[in-house]
Amino acid sequence: MPEQRIPRPDGDFTAWSAQYFESVKKFWQAHGLDDNDLKPLEAGQAAWAAAMTKYVQAEAAYNAALEAKRDARAAFEAAIRPVSAFIQTYFKTTDADRATIGITVKDTGGTPVPRPATSPLVSIKLGDRLKHTLRIVDSDTPQRLAKPRGVRGCEVWMKLVDHADTVQEADGTDTSPPTENPPLINPFLSDPSTFTYQGLATRAHHDTEFPLEARGKSAVYMLRWVSTRGVPGPWSEVATATVAA
Repeated sequence: MPEQRIPRPDGDFTAWSAQYFESVKKFWQAHGLDDNDLKPLEAGQAAWAAAMTKYVQAEAAYNAALEAKRDARAAFEAAIRPVSAFIQTYFKTTDADRATIGITVKDTGGTPVPRPATSPLVSIKLGDRLKHTLRIVDSDTPQRLAKPRGVRGCEVWMKLVDHADTVQEADGTDTSPPTENPPLINPFLSDPSTFTYQGLATRAHHDTEFPLEARGKSAVYMLRWVSTRGVPGPWSEVATATVAA
């Protein structure tokens, strides 16, 4: 049977393996056994120590790069907003200018844009490390990727919670088939005021990236369409997915 005392966490395993190797080496020498028999063990311990060192360095570099990316985007967006505000109100700006630059073109027509009447449907692609890819469609046309008419994009709101707080564990008495988004244990988890705005998705796919400390937690999502006038529609159903390590 396999050795049961080998620690599972990498940090614990690293400390344990170093002590284990030195203790086995002393045991071998004390009993006059052939040191050549320990060559595979010695090579394995050295390879693990080197690989773990590189992993720790890469993890630190990833964290630093992720924070730098977020800081750079926040600074860039902060610089974009006043420039866009000036262009919007500058007396020589035309709608053609706004469209070329990629900022809001105000609707001056006589027909008002209605509040979105439908809600988004979201499915979450799993498998990528520290990343979710959301596929967003409309509840009225789930087979199409197009947004509803008069909609600018989809607001994405999210919060992280412990996995055990999201989905009721099976007790063996429920024989109904599992659903893609099972009901939440705590209805408070679907309170929109507890969510954080993640951005406006203008396409059918939206990526959410997570820091390392989010590993193993559950991301809870709520979405809603926003019209070209900035008027939000009804909230979507809650969707949840675990953050993969």
